[in-house]
Amino acid sequence: CTESAVDTVFNSVETSGGGTITFDCGAAPDTIVFTAQKFVSADTEISGGGLITLSGGNAISLFQVYSGKTFTIRDLKLARGYGSYGAVQNFGFMKVNSSQLLNNTATSSGGAIDNYGEVSLINAVIANNSAAQFGGGMNLVSGNITITNTQFMSNTATSGGGGIAAGIGVTLTVSSSLFSGNQATDTFAQGGGIRSAGTLVISDTILSQNHSSRAGGVFVASGSTKISRSTFSYNYAAYGGGIRQEGGDLNLTDVAFTRNGYTHSGVQVNTGGGAISWGAGNATLNNVTMSNNWATYGGGFDHENGSTTLANVTLSDNTSLGGGALDQGGGSIALTNVTIVGNQGQFFAGGIANRVGTITLKNTLLSNNFNPQNNQDSNCYKPIATSSFSLSSDFTCGFGTGRDNVSLPLDPLAYNGGFTQTHLLMLHSPAIDAGTDVGCPPTDQRGVTRPQGQACDVGAVEITPADLLVKLYLSLVR
Repeated sequence: CTESAVDTVFNSVETSGGGTITFDCGAAPDTIVFTAQKFVSADTEISGGGLITLSGGNAISLFQVYSGKTFTIRDLKLARGYGSYGAVQNFGFMKVNSSQLLNNTATSSGGAIDNYGEVSLINAVIANNSAAQFGGGMNLVSGNITITNTQFMSNTATSGGGGIAAGIGVTLTVSSSLFSGNQATDTFAQGGGIRSAGTLVISDTILSQNHSSRAGGVFVASGSTKISRSTFSYNYAAYGGGIRQEGGDLNLTDVAFTRNGYTHSGVQVNTGGGAISWGAGNATLNNVTMSNNWATYGGGFDHENGSTTLANVTLSDNTSLGGGALDQGGGSIALTNVTIVGNQGQFFAGGIANRVGTITLKNTLLSNNFNPQNNQDSNCYKPIATSSFSLSSDFTCGFGTGRDNVSLPLDPLAYNGGFTQTHLLMLHSPAIDAGTDVGCPPTDQRGVTRPQGQACDVGAVEITPADLLVKLYLSLVR
């Protein structure tokens, strides 16, 4: 339970070809402060029993793992490492099981872990680490990294990747995890939660209260990014409260964006694209809801460039100065079976601010988007030339006779099935069976088969007979 004792056992394990190190320091938590870094040259496991903290004393880094070697920490804390990388620099295979890396500092990159090999994190906590350049929590230069049921909290980087910075050669897979309170602080910093330039797969994960200049939650520089069954909330940035894409391919399925563009205390932050901001690249969104987000331009999203396709998407109650639901300043956007309702913007339009670029609509519903200054409906900034089988509650979109100035009442945003919230059409809505089956998605945003009637419904939801049952709510008398 001293560094000298650790050195004796550690050196024995390394010279004998590997092994497991355990501790018998009593029932109380204990901290062992290192004065010299340890080099892992054989397959080594350190098990702390949930009681041991190995500390660098804010003076040294703790471990370096050699290429081809496996280093496992189990039920252990690594804290207060300090150096060009914080706690660990890995060239081999590092496994972090039920362990915590806390309060480590990198004068370069990789506050907790600086990686060039393979990493696996399960039931881990990476918190309050910092890096002067990239990767406040982890800096991933190369390799395959899998992260499961892990929390990245309050990590800080200057240049990018407050939680994680992943380079071009990296494949990063994140599931069932939490990114909260991470930040990248420089004027042009990228990715408060994650900065990715390689292959990124995220599922069943929450990203909340992260912030930077570009992308509060996830910054996509290049490569392939796929996000499913995940939630972005209270993230903010100058560009892209939830996500900022500047290259590569982005695919979102069953993703919810809510209250991005706000701090956790509810203060609005000047943002281009409350939920998402596109600067370049290709993006596909399916079964996505953007609700109650705020931005200076593009309350739901801001589109500067690139090509984006939306199908079964709901944009509801987003707010901005210009373009309540979306602001298009360039690029190409295609909307199929999208519901845009209750958004507000003082300039251009409360719904679609189709200023520059190409936009096409099919089976898309726009209702009660408005300008709060004059309280007038403004679904579109100007008529949309390429549209088919879409409906608008005012005349601004230019859909034509029978499709403009149509009353389109909707139920409030709620969980009506599926991962994300949606608006149900009301009984006798003119949107029922009013779409085209050509190019209509096979299911709606909830996963309900289309069509249910004579043709696909307009909007993100396909109404079933059960949805239209008249419901009478009675108080419960006990």
